[in-house]
Amino acid sequence: MGRRLRALGFVAVAVGLVVLVAAPSLDFGDDSLASAAAALLGVVAVTLGAGQLLERRLAEPERWRPPTTERGRRVPTPDDGFADLSGRERTERLRRLAVRSLVDATGCTPADAADRLDGGTWTDDSVARQYFTPGAVDLRGRTRLRLALRREPVEAFVLERTVRAIRALREGSDR
Repeated sequence: MGRRLRALGFVAVAVGLVVLVAAPSLDFGDDSLASAAAALLGVVAVTLGAGQLLERRLAEPERWRPPTTERGRRVPTPDDGFADLSGRERTERLRRLAVRSLVDATGCTPADAADRLDGGTWTDDSVARQYFTPGAVDLRGRTRLRLALRREPVEAFVLERTVRAIRALREGSDR
């Protein structure tokens, strides 16, 4: 509909301009019908032109702007600051979580859970069980080679496996 109306407007303006330019040379005489037609054509042209101008003014993008959005705020997550902890603090935090997870999963006492952590019998994962036992972590040669090729620190690998083992305990206790 908009294109047809625009085309009609352009035609009306063009015919109106031709009539305006040619009107002095044309002799309409007393023919009021021709004068009324020319006047009507002029009114239509002006009306359509004004409508187009008004439509453009309302549709210009700088005239309307969406409202500004609110800024979000940072919400703390459960692991905030975990990466910034020292090795000892991280180990203690994971130890407390592992004890709680063992108590929830197996129904043992916290003292028994701590003994299982110290003895390395709290999980089937051979890498994760070494995290809470004193001494160096003993990894197989193939695992060490893979870590060296990926340039991944042994400590990060052992930490990830420990967290995975604790998570498995937590998920097992939820059932």
